Amino acid sequence: MNSRKILIYIALGMVSWLLVSSWQEFQKVQADKNSEGKGVVANVVEPLPEVKPSDLVTLKAQDQIVMIDRKGGKIVQTYLNRYDLKKGSKEKVHVFSKDPTHQLYAASGFTGDADLVFSVLRKDKSLLVLTATAPNGIEYKKEFKVEKDYTISVTTYVKNQTKKDWLGQAYSDFTGNNVTSIGKDKKLPEPNKFIAGESGLSKKSGFLGVSTYTGAAYYSEKTPYTKLTYEEMAGNGVNKKLKNTWIALQKRYFLGAIVPQKDQTYEIVSHWKSGYLGRSTSHYSEQFNLRLLATPQTIGPNEEASFNAVIYSGPEIVNILSKISPGLDQTIDYGMLWFISQAVFYLMEHINKVIHNWGFTIILSTVFIRLLFYRFQDAGNRSMEKMKMIAPKIEAIQSQYADDPEAKNTAILALYKKEKVNPIGGCLPLIVQIPFYFATYHVVMEAVQIRHQPFLWIKDLSATDPYYILPVVLGVAMFVQTKMTPASPDPAQENMKLILPVILMFVFISMPAGVSLYILTSTLFGVLQQQITSKKLKASW
Repeated sequence: MNSRKILIYIALGMVSWLLVSSWQEFQKVQADKNSEGKGVVANVVEPLPEVKPSDLVTLKAQDQIVMIDRKGGKIVQTYLNRYDLKKGSKEKVHVFSKDPTHQLYAASGFTGDADLVFSVLRKDKSLLVLTATAPNGIEYKKEFKVEKDYTISVTTYVKNQTKKDWLGQAYSDFTGNNVTSIGKDKKLPEPNKFIAGESGLSKKSGFLGVSTYTGAAYYSEKTPYTKLTYEEMAGNGVNKKLKNTWIALQKRYFLGAIVPQKDQTYEIVSHWKSGYLGRSTSHYSEQFNLRLLATPQTIGPNEEASFNAVIYSGPEIVNILSKISPGLDQTIDYGMLWFISQAVFYLMEHINKVIHNWGFTIILSTVFIRLLFYRFQDAGNRSMEKMKMIAPKIEAIQSQYADDPEAKNTAILALYKKEKVNPIGGCLPLIVQIPFYFATYHVVMEAVQIRHQPFLWIKDLSATDPYYILPVVLGVAMFVQTKMTPASPDPAQENMKLILPVILMFVFISMPAGVSLYILTSTLFGVLQQQITSKKLKASW
């Protein structure tokens, strides 16, 4: 196999990787169409109780606004003060939501407190203390502290005021609900399209769209990060006992997480139910509960117990999440090469501290990474240029030994040896750099710091280029780059080289502008380096 074929296969592999998510989405849509009218039987479920305005208590901090429902003492709404829902809008991003169509609550306490209506014992700007006594004589007190870095400390105290032992169990959990309007086709929503705290499906743009992991995750000391999809919850769910664990709900850029107190073993349990709301067949509800259960404990008469959990409601930022709990920073969806992605982001973050523009940060970071591989890539470029220079001699050999394949191969190998040319030398540098390409791609795609950041004519690097300038220029640059590679005697290979830039141009029309900017910078650097190498070789040949 010659170097041209290898380059084409590598390019095809990269295109396939970019297309795979869209193909999977297309397959799901087709499956939906094929299943229409087959009479899927759904259960009937009751809606989650709505929050009464009179029961709401609001706490405010620099980072966020937190709303707490006195019934059950749970967090039902958070707004992130520093993040606009849409660029320039006054509405802020939320993680937890009390909207009846897409509720998401976070709670922590002891069994028996869910239906109690607490009274306010103390309240200031960022501190709330609630108290309630159950009919069985158990007294509950909950203390909410809105702290820095988007964390909320929830400490629950329970006191047994009876004359009998009381068996209690501490817990922390998420409860979510999505209500979908059912159309005339009677097609029901799928669990894999569920997004906790959000209405409808994840918004996608362009020809292919952009989608990232939106689901649950949990931690174990053996495996710091394990995904738990909503589809898995709707199936067998999870039921595990783990020490020093946490649970989290992910969506692009933002995270809800519960980290209970350490040095305890917890049981992680999930429940899922879905069906039509009451007697209505026009609305369908999907509901889940993901819960951490501590070991049950017996509390004697007049004895007390306490339980603390930290609830996170904020952006996915490595420096913040890594301080809260081990493994929590891995909820940033950097893919399999997360360890390289974190190093790339570390570089970007420090460059941006100096120039204060994420567009130029992406350009400079890409150039820096390309410079690291400059000498390695230069050797590959030299190999490709030499292949171009001896191409006429190879064609002569192919014509001379057209009827003798064995003699032809022997003569070509002898020519390679004489001219000191490695036919696959141009491919090896690209193969080594591919992990860094993918890692940088994930950083630009997932970093919340790039969200809503402008660059020249682009108002938001996390959205598509509004004028398609970057994808078009990228397509032209890739076309130029393919013309600089050695020509192939095989017309099919040459045609594929011309088609690939067009395919990639349409792929990047749907990608965030930041991703297109990164790929364009890398491509232009590659073209420039190859041109420099070509001139040096021609001067010395």
